[in-house]
Amino acid sequence: MKKIIYSGMCLLLLLIITGCGLSDEEKQKRKEYFAQAKENTIKYIESKYGFTPEIGTAKCTFDNSDNFSSSCNEEIIVNAKYNNKWFEVVIDGSQQTEKGIDNYQYDLITNDLIKFINNDFGTSYKYQFYYGSYSGDIEGLIDIYYDGNNLQEIMQKTYLQGVVKYIDGNNFENLQNKLTSINYSIFKKLYVVNYKSLNSYKKVSKNDYCVLCSSGGSYFEEYFYDDANYLKDVTVLYYGDVKFYDFSK
Repeated sequence: MKKIIYSGMCLLLLLIITGCGLSDEEKQKRKEYFAQAKENTIKYIESKYGFTPEIGTAKCTFDNSDNFSSSCNEEIIVNAKYNNKWFEVVIDGSQQTEKGIDNYQYDLITNDLIKFINNDFGTSYKYQFYYGSYSGDIEGLIDIYYDGNNLQEIMQKTYLQGVVKYIDGNNFENLQNKLTSINYSIFKKLYVVNYKSLNSYKKVSKNDYCVLCSSGGSYFEEYFYDDANYLKDVTVLYYGDVKFYDFSK
């Protein structure tokens, strides 16, 4: 029985690797899409950033999760590299174009986003941001070039969501004035969370922010109250799409 299961797994793996489940027409289409997308990526990155990237692998996007047999979409994900840094580009593979989206500046932008929040509430323990126009599981894909001075533009145009976590934070004076300001109203969703101690933080079953869940919600909504016995009294303040969770009582 074990041999049968093992053989079946090997066959499935072979089909995945070789694409044996695909028609010849689909294989040829993907080959052409990948080649065109890689060529487009070089032109797009050169136009946007002024450098020529190294091109890695390419893969399809799909309308559903059955990606072994589904028809490949025109949008192709291309891995590119510059200065020893890999990043993703999503670009049309069906025709020549210099229009696309990428996350080459993701680290730079997220660092400046957290600086923006830390200026109001002090240095955070952990944080995570999601923004971008692609509905897949790749973060930070945008077409806007960040020059260091247009953070507000990126915040306004890229469906910005995030969570910022503090351990025994003590810089939350004038909280209402800050979180209701025009700066924070730009966020599609923002969770500011203050834990009493590192120990209470570690006892929470889930500390991840899930903007890509099928429900479109956050793990916080589902798990924080389940762990209330560890975190004692919780104060939740709502400011539109901005929420402040205080577990420090």
